[in-house]
This record gives sequence, structure tokens and C-alpha cells, in this order.
Amino acid sequence: MTVAVVHDYLIERGRSERLVLQLAGALERPVVLAAVYCPESSYPELEELDVVAGRVVGAGAAARLSRRGARQAEVLRSFDLSGFDRALVVSSGIAHHARHPHSAVYWDIPPAPPYDPASGIGGGEPAIRPSLAGSRRWRRRDVAAATAHRLHAAPSEAAAARLRMLYGIEATVLAPLDPVDSVDSVGGTTTFAERVTAWSAGSEGSPPTLGATAQATGSGAGFARSRPRAVAGTWAG
Repeated sequence: MTVAVVHDYLIERGRSERLVLQLAGALERPVVLAAVYCPESSYPELEELDVVAGRVVGAGAAARLSRRGARQAEVLRSFDLSGFDRALVVSSGIAHHARHPHSAVYWDIPPAPPYDPASGIGGGEPAIRPSLAGSRRWRRRDVAAATAHRLHAAPSEAAAARLRMLYGIEATVLAPLDPVDSVDSVGGTTTFAERVTAWSAGSEGSPPTLGATAQATGSGAGFARSRPRAVAGTWAG
């Protein structure tokens, strides 16, 4: 079984990126995908994985591109993931725009769509925030992307409540533990990443009915045609 692990951006050494690494380590033959990947500023362990990105950039371009939330969401929507058996999405803003009929989303804290004033996407950049705020078209597309996935999980009750408010979806609460290991009922040890991957296996059932927005592939869409590149020391930007 091949699994796509999808994240918004791989441009820093943060908690979400560490979770992506842990999930990849708990899966067999995973492929990690992101809208933007910066090997220079992200975890070096990613270079040992099969990583595919819309753009592979240097540190100077990474922050600039990450602020273009709507544009990077289009990149994720353009990925054709039909060659994978299922997709496990770690979203902290836009990764849920990737599409697969058997997909599960683990939402970061807090879910932050670009049109939401509480969102960190846009970084306060005047040219971006006003163009997204109140955009009915973007909101419809974002809600369609979020609700198209079969399973949802959140790291806390507060995050689950925010998902309910933003998208009307119910999320299972899978809280990270510190330390990351937990003891199961028979005394064994299960890592948090293993708990998430086991939960996501439920996405292999019948997929939800997708709305028209979620089904549209758009002109030129496709995993091979949308110019995502396997990362092998290739730099752009």
C-alpha cells in the first residue's frame, strides 16, 4: 500500500514538520508532498525520504511563498494523488486542499483558513490579506476542500470546536502526548504517530460524496503535469 503524507509547507523545523517525519516513519513506502519545500531550513531527515513539492526553494524565497496561501492551495489541488491508495494530510492552513477519495486530515492548531481574520496565513501582508478577507469564492472552495475528506482529527477539544464552527465537521480528538509514547491496554507501547496512522486507515472505506468544487480538477491538473518535482538536490527560486 502506498500512502501520500501531505503538508502545507516544509520550510521550517516546527512541530507540524516533526509530525510529518514521525508519520512517514510509521508508514511503509510513504511519499511526502507539500506546496513548498526548503531543504535548507527544514528538517534534514526529510532529505532521506521521497519528497515531492510544487516548488523547491532556498531560504530567501520560502517565507515569501508561504504567505501566498491561496496560490499554494491551488498547487495542492493540482496534485493528482490517484496513484496512492490513501492520503494522510497534516493541515495547518491549506494542506486539506489536496484531494484523494480515501483521505484523512489531522488538523494543526488552530485551523486557520486564509479568509479568517485569526489566520496566520498572509503574515499581515497588505497585498494578500485584503484580497482574501471576505472572499465568498475562496470560502466556498475552502469549505468544499475541508468537507471532502473522509476522516478528521484534531489535537484538542478547542481545535475540534473550531473545525465545527468553520466547516461544520466533527473531528476525533487525538492529543499528542509528552512523552510521545502511550501505554495500551495490554501493556504495549504505541507512539502517537502510530495512533494517527492507525486512525487514518479508516479512510479506506467508501469516500464521501464530493461537491462540484471539490471534484473539479481544473485545466492542466495532474501529479505529473503540475510540475511537482521529486527532490534530489534540485533548487529553484
